[in-house]
Amino acid sequence: MSGNQDFDIGGDVSGKNVNIGGNMTVNEEHKHYHTDGSGKPAPPPFTVPPKPEFFVNRPEPFEQAITALTGDRDTVALTTKAALTGAGGFGKTTLAIALCHDERLQAAYPDGIAWVTLGENPDRLAKLTSLYRDFTGKRDAFVDTEDGVKRLAEVLAGKQALIVIDDVWDSAHLRPFLRFGETCARLVTTRFQNIAVEANADLLTVDEMTADESMQMLLAGIDPPDDLAPIKALAVRLGEWALMLELTNGMLREELSEGSSMDDALDYVNELLDDEGVFGIEGETSDERKKSADGVLAASLRQLKDDEITRLCELSIFVEDSDIPATSVEALWGMKSARVRKLLTRFARGSFIRFDRERGVIRLHDVVREVLASRLDDAVAVHARLIDNYGIGTSPTLPDVYAWRNIAYHLTHAERRNDLAALLTDFDYLYNKLTALGDSNTLIADCDVLPDNIAVQLVKSMLSISPILANHPEALSQQLCGRLVSHSKNPAINALLQQTEQANVPGLLPQTPTLQQAGGALIRTIDVGSSVNAIALTDDGQFALSGSHDYTVRVWNWQTGEHLRTLEGHTDRVNTVVVSGDYALSGSWDDTVRVWNWQTGEH
Repeated sequence: MSGNQDFDIGGDVSGKNVNIGGNMTVNEEHKHYHTDGSGKPAPPPFTVPPKPEFFVNRPEPFEQAITALTGDRDTVALTTKAALTGAGGFGKTTLAIALCHDERLQAAYPDGIAWVTLGENPDRLAKLTSLYRDFTGKRDAFVDTEDGVKRLAEVLAGKQALIVIDDVWDSAHLRPFLRFGETCARLVTTRFQNIAVEANADLLTVDEMTADESMQMLLAGIDPPDDLAPIKALAVRLGEWALMLELTNGMLREELSEGSSMDDALDYVNELLDDEGVFGIEGETSDERKKSADGVLAASLRQLKDDEITRLCELSIFVEDSDIPATSVEALWGMKSARVRKLLTRFARGSFIRFDRERGVIRLHDVVREVLASRLDDAVAVHARLIDNYGIGTSPTLPDVYAWRNIAYHLTHAERRNDLAALLTDFDYLYNKLTALGDSNTLIADCDVLPDNIAVQLVKSMLSISPILANHPEALSQQLCGRLVSHSKNPAINALLQQTEQANVPGLLPQTPTLQQAGGALIRTIDVGSSVNAIALTDDGQFALSGSHDYTVRVWNWQTGEHLRTLEGHTDRVNTVVVSGDYALSGSWDDTVRVWNWQTGEH
């Protein structure tokens, strides 16, 4: 049984709960790299996507980034943050991938290079969990982002590793990834310069390709003709925009593979662009670029058969900025693996997708995904087919982590919320998802999709006040019975409790309300990790600050349980916390009062 205390946000914030099963502690072995099957230390992680088959180097930004990331190891690179900025589709991610494959960068970071993509709506906790697994080989669950930051700080202490944070849309999304690994470097890609400025990173802009680089992109994998003037004219027509050049290169290679001459292939491609109204890409706004991208992609699609176009457009239903496993594509299309890989290879050859054959995952550029989605006739039916082919109605298992993490997304877009409600009140589904992801927060987020379903909200309440489930899914039976027994008159809850009692999962199952009941005044239990002496709410009531025996003040989003930051500086236990506006005062047994900006952590 754990000696740690939890503070409860609900009717009485002074209450203390002790969780049966205790709390996971950080083991010393987390400070070392994991071992391979033989017990020997595994090699440092390298989780970078493969370098594109036809990569065109861009010497100026490439060498600037190398310089920024491989300076004097004692003074510069140990705390380096470099940011590649520029509009969507201009090649930031491709350049970052190529940098990571450069021997100079790999030599500068002997403890590994890890890659994480955020996108517009990232699951930061899942991304931190993925990074932790990259460096340790362990699938430990984190209670919240602050727990993830703390654990990664322990793992990366003193390490010389590079962490790439790709496609950042919001400074708030980036901040947790800058708060661990003081001796590690960061490489950030973003289309927003202010994010790079706020991160105090070296700013390296990636915009249009030069004329020479554009021609190289158009001729990638192609024997150059004697007369380069038509190639240069086509590059200018495409605005020297990397993504459009890559798509057009795919069209040229396809025509040449069919036996056309270079002159005929160029004529054909230009005619296709004429038909789609792409006479010159000069617009600088996102709407203008989208219109141009739509035209170039439409021209490219003409080289596919109708059924192939349909299959390609169907890929747009997958969650943006995700690595999409081929197993989920197999489910979507209802095809066997060999046929799916053949078709994905065809799409990759046309530059519509990136296909990592070794890992068996694909990725769509967000510009391409948006255009393909606009061409999909009935997205609801496609989502529904994926759900049906997953077999979720007949089996409590799913084929891959993507499916487990995003099943609620697809059910919602399939307009099958009743099916989602059935899953969230099904013991096998709850247990298997907790086991597969090691993360109760994903289930809580799923429950938020159905705010008016009483049974689902009771399950959410149970999950929210049972932090033990983050690392101990085997405690689900105990927590369900112990916290929902007083709600057995609800038909869905009663069926869930009966299913729980019949489940083949060992555990003590309370038959009376011995645990704090779900759905009551208690909204959430937050595992603080140390005795709590003082709690204060911010003026708007959105956040809580706790003062603890461990000499810290911690800031929480009490509605989600997320630990936002830790304020450190006291040398003895903190016993008083007061909040006013952006500032907090903390009193300690070390005979000091400290003033903090609780939103930034500044003292």
